[in-house]
Amino acid sequence: MIFICGSHGYLSKAEALLSEMEERGINPDTKTYNIFLSLSADVGNIDAVLLLCRKIREDGLFPDEITHRAILQILCNRNMVQEVEAVIEEMETSKMHIDTIKILSLYLSLSSRTYAAIVDVYAKKGLWPEAEIVFYSKRGSFGQKREVLEYNVMIKTYGKAKLYDKSFLLFKSMKTHGTWPDECTTFSAIARVCMERLSLYADLGMVSEAKMIYDHLQEKNWANGVTFATMIYVYKNMGMLDEAIEVAKEM
Repeated sequence: MIFICGSHGYLSKAEALLSEMEERGINPDTKTYNIFLSLSADVGNIDAVLLLCRKIREDGLFPDEITHRAILQILCNRNMVQEVEAVIEEMETSKMHIDTIKILSLYLSLSSRTYAAIVDVYAKKGLWPEAEIVFYSKRGSFGQKREVLEYNVMIKTYGKAKLYDKSFLLFKSMKTHGTWPDECTTFSAIARVCMERLSLYADLGMVSEAKMIYDHLQEKNWANGVTFATMIYVYKNMGMLDEAIEVAKEM
């Protein structure tokens, strides 16, 4: 009855039924609160959503997937990315399955910056498949394309997961989809692929190939501590101590 009243816009009547339940000593459960949470989220009443979340815990109940989905809906619509991160962390802690597709179906009109921020939230937690779902999700506006910021974050996500082939393929696909890479994109995609190849050549003892990659990274000013250390490792393993010392001097 509470659900019927609420879904037909009779929120005050639904609230009256909740009060009547409590007066009769019938304690509401998480499902009851979720009805009000979803209704409040739909009308953008964030204060009511947060109040109901507190009430669930005060009554000794536990939020479920529907609870978290309602919270994420309103937080994303308000671009409250840090709060989104906190909710996802709570879901992970409680071993709750994060149904990213269902969550995204509730808010399709996010800005490119918010999409990128949500992808980054998943990336920081090592959840690259969830980040990928967000990145490739359907957009609210017809013809809305992914901005370079979103590509940069997704390329970085693949790099962090050591999925260098995915990273490079995404980089190559950007222009096809009408988005031009910037310096940050180029560095994230190409430098990471180069580092992967350098590490591979180092493990295989392929000195000339490793040197070619090393020189390319140096030329582009993309070399870092790992680059130098890897090249020193190559030379040292091959007994080329003079070359190893020269690289050490360049650090």
